[in-house]
Amino acid sequence: CASADGEVCDDTGEPAPDLGFRVSLDGEEILVDDLETWWILGPDGSTLEEASVDIPAQGLTAFSDEWFFGAETNQEFVAIDRETGDEIESFPIQEGNHGFSHDKSMVAFSEPEGIVVIRLGTWETTTIPAEIDRARGFGFSPSGRLLAIGDENKIVVLDIELGRPTQEIPIGGASAFHWFDEETFLLGTRVPASWLRVSLDVAGIVDAALSGLTRGFTEAECFEYGIDPCPSLEDMKNR
Repeated sequence: CASADGEVCDDTGEPAPDLGFRVSLDGEEILVDDLETWWILGPDGSTLEEASVDIPAQGLTAFSDEWFFGAETNQEFVAIDRETGDEIESFPIQEGNHGFSHDKSMVAFSEPEGIVVIRLGTWETTTIPAEIDRARGFGFSPSGRLLAIGDENKIVVLDIELGRPTQEIPIGGASAFHWFDEETFLLGTRVPASWLRVSLDVAGIVDAALSGLTRGFTEAECFEYGIDPCPSLEDMKNR
């Protein structure tokens, strides 16, 4: 831990986490777990809370000052009231692949019938039908309206407000997304390993391509490709 002035805090060695740690959605608390009990720590390393209610048994995904959210079994996620330990809501989710929105207000899961989006805190769920095989690389746009997900063969962009896919891009092997704005994201792929800047503004891509044209087709090219009438540079730019 580090104090407000950037100095490293004293480390007492306790508690010693075996399962790693989780940071609360507001960034103000840290949860550590050593299989026998768990603690909530403050940013300065002080212990704020210790083992008052059971957290999701299979793995904690997110928590706030009001609830815990995570896998209770391999096929069910639950939201648990942090004060009472009562179950607030349960979600029959079969797969564990998921991703959070930038403001951590939403989490999306891949399911056989599509993508399930859960609004954390209100627990409202939306299922968006989409054909995605073993989804990975979840990436919400900055506004949280769009969600890009990849698989072995393609990227699918979903509009959460409309509840449907809006674009499909034939780029496979997605592993990570970083959105620059609502129309552009950086895509990391595994096979081949690369980083690609992807634009959803198709008209903008066409305009950029046209601005780089220096000539039209030659008569020979038009004959070879079966283009008739054969366009001049002016024809192509005016399209």
